Amino acid sequence: MTIPSEVNRSGPYNGNGVTTAFAYQFKIYDPHHLRVIRINADGSEIVLAHEVDFTVTGVSDDAGGNAVLTVAPEPTEKIVLLRGVPFTQETDLENQGAYYAETVEVRFDLLTMQIQQLKEQSDRSILADYGQSGLKIANNLDEGDTLMMVGGLLGKGPNSGMIVNAAGYAAEAYQARDAAQGHAQNAEASSVETANSAATAAQWSARAQDWAVKLDGVVDGTDHSAKYWANQAYLNGGVPIGTIIDVYGNGATTPPGYLKIIPGLEITPAYPELRTWALANGWAINGAGNPVFPATDEALFKRQWRASQTLRDAGRAFGSIQADAFQGHWHILENFNNGSAGGTAANPGGSSTPIYNKVQNAISDGVNGVPRTANETRPTNITVTWFIKAYDAPLDTATLAASQMVNDVADARTRVTTLETTKAWELVDDTGELINVAAYTRTGLDAFRQIRVSGTLRPSTSNVVPCLLLSPDNGTTWINSGYYISASGMIGVSAGFDGGTSGVGAMTPSYRSLSNTYDLNFEGMIFEFNKAKSQSKYYTGQAVGVDSGNAYFSLLVGGAHATPSALNGLRLYMSSGNFTGRLLVEGRRG
Repeated sequence: MTIPSEVNRSGPYNGNGVTTAFAYQFKIYDPHHLRVIRINADGSEIVLAHEVDFTVTGVSDDAGGNAVLTVAPEPTEKIVLLRGVPFTQETDLENQGAYYAETVEVRFDLLTMQIQQLKEQSDRSILADYGQSGLKIANNLDEGDTLMMVGGLLGKGPNSGMIVNAAGYAAEAYQARDAAQGHAQNAEASSVETANSAATAAQWSARAQDWAVKLDGVVDGTDHSAKYWANQAYLNGGVPIGTIIDVYGNGATTPPGYLKIIPGLEITPAYPELRTWALANGWAINGAGNPVFPATDEALFKRQWRASQTLRDAGRAFGSIQADAFQGHWHILENFNNGSAGGTAANPGGSSTPIYNKVQNAISDGVNGVPRTANETRPTNITVTWFIKAYDAPLDTATLAASQMVNDVADARTRVTTLETTKAWELVDDTGELINVAAYTRTGLDAFRQIRVSGTLRPSTSNVVPCLLLSPDNGTTWINSGYYISASGMIGVSAGFDGGTSGVGAMTPSYRSLSNTYDLNFEGMIFEFNKAKSQSKYYTGQAVGVDSGNAYFSLLVGGAHATPSALNGLRLYMSSGNFTGRLLVEGRRG
């Protein structure tokens, strides 16, 4: 007997819920030398028990036999058959006893089988290279972990969850890469203006931060930050916003935190505290939405106002100006007979001419001096200047000049405007390939001061003209809908090019008929898109297309739109039929 094959493993076999006999192709001397392992759907393994879970045929047969299971494995289960010779030696050869070659050969066979078992196990093991003395595995592994070499030690690697998610991350990475490439191209196109804006913005960002929060010293000269002033006001208290004070003086010097009251004083956003207070307390509002003090040149006395007052001044409204008046009264006029004869009831004096008596100008009573008369009724008074509390100011030697603050705000607004006008173009819409569409419409463009439209167009039929219409109400109405320009070789030229009196309703590449076998390439820009009629002026751009087989170039110019409202929508279409092409819409804020 020999062991002619190294095979000591059969399977794995897939279950089907019916088959119970599974073949093994190696020799065994005892049915207990066959190990049957069932692998469950979750990968867990169970070693089946001989004569309980299975029986064995083909013992001592060189070709092997079958393991016959008592229960057929399910389709989700697998069966593996292994030789499992015990690692024992039970052959005892006596000195000078009988020699049976077959007994020795069986022992050799069992030794070979044991060696093959060890080989089968080592084939499923992790081996170190020949140059290494050994291999150690970390003991901090969790279920689902993988192994990776770390300094000669097999340590914890990515777990199964990480591996599963890796594919999703890879797909997202590809998408992010493609998006990044697109953004990079856009960034490169606007890098110069962005760099300039970024440098300016960085300087003003640091400056603005100091003005906002710096507490440990002045920001510029002797001026402190806004947070410093707020902290000082909190620590020192102060007069409530909106308080009016009387100051003895000509008003040339304004107390810190106050504004001098002049007729029609307008409270702009430069004074947010007073403006908020005035809006909440019923001040009159002008056309700019700002509270205003009564616009009167008279020097007025102050009088308390109460809602629903009834005793005096019933029905008077807050902020109203009341003319001077004198309390209603009577004078007693005594008429004495002058001694003339013939007096009657109608003419007590008896004179033939009636006697007219009247109250004369006031005369001195000999006690209080010469009477004082004027064009108003008034008490004794002294001239003062009124100031109103506009913002909190610290009670220390440092002061905040209102005029300086106004100048600083104006300067900041100018710089913000400069930054806004140097902003890079933003991509509003990339339509992709448009196939035989009737019109392209885009609304919601309120935030963009300038709009740039570019791309390619090819009409579905010849002898048509592209049109671009504008909307002030997100597409509910269109300016001069259906009207387009008929000026040779130009885009957007109106017969009424007069600054807005005759509205430009469309910009068109040319009055000449376009060919439906060639693309029209164009680019046009509206400079003051989200401004009203008096401000929104001029379209400009260029286009190149083919008409009747000849290439032509067109320069786009234009005028003002006719609506008094700001624009926020646009529509591109053909004067007849549909079109194919691709459009890019860009905007610049401001």
